[in-house]
Amino acid sequence: MKVKKLIILLNLALIAILGTGCKREENQITEIEKETENIDNTISALVEEKKGEESKGENIAYGTINNNSENTNTSGNVNKNNVTSEVVNVIATKILMDDNVYTYLVVTGYDNKGNEVWSYTTEKVAMAELETVELLESDNNIVYINEMGKIHALDKQTGKSLWINSDYQGASSAYAISKDGTLYIMGYYGAYVYVINSKGETMKTVKIPEDLLEPESMYIDGEELVVNLTDPSVNADADDTNVIKDDGAVITINIKDYSIKRLK
Repeated sequence: MKVKKLIILLNLALIAILGTGCKREENQITEIEKETENIDNTISALVEEKKGEESKGENIAYGTINNNSENTNTSGNVNKNNVTSEVVNVIATKILMDDNVYTYLVVTGYDNKGNEVWSYTTEKVAMAELETVELLESDNNIVYINEMGKIHALDKQTGKSLWINSDYQGASSAYAISKDGTLYIMGYYGAYVYVINSKGETMKTVKIPEDLLEPESMYIDGEELVVNLTDPSVNADADDTNVIKDDGAVITINIKDYSIKRLK
């Protein structure tokens, strides 16, 4: 009888021990499940963060805007952040790639403390004799960029695309901008000065004299657009080798009636 009671007591003790072990095992399993869930959440957060970084910088498609203020780029994508700093300086960085076979510009707007407010990456283009991608200038409101002969206007404060004018088709440009935002521009081998208003509309194309080409610079003086050009004449030297004699020429274009005068 005593032996039977002892066996019963041992069985009860064994059950108690096994119960405690099972409970401990259940607790361990619960802790492992919690740790696994935490790891999964951490991995998900890292993946989302990486996606966000790629959308902001590394995977910017050519011709899009990456900015710290809300704006819409040419592809219709909207970036939303809360930066309201006033842009006071716009700088273009020329990027060369593939052993200088291709190039593009990164145009960036900075505030008065040197902080980046927005950036715009142009289309990648093949290197050529002339500058086919160039930051022209910015007035108080508009940043003008020449991209393969298309004039692209961005809002200076946000980097937002305002309009694209495809009429120009020039390169290595000479240009001037009036107080009302009108752009006067001529390509290096061009025969016309294009007049594009602040809305992106081509208001006039002014043909310059046929013996003049290669504009070097232009500026606005009152109601006159002053254009400095090259006036090449070809002469033969003693060895019958053609030599370009570069005599500068200057013309003025009246910005009211577009009449032309040659000053030199």
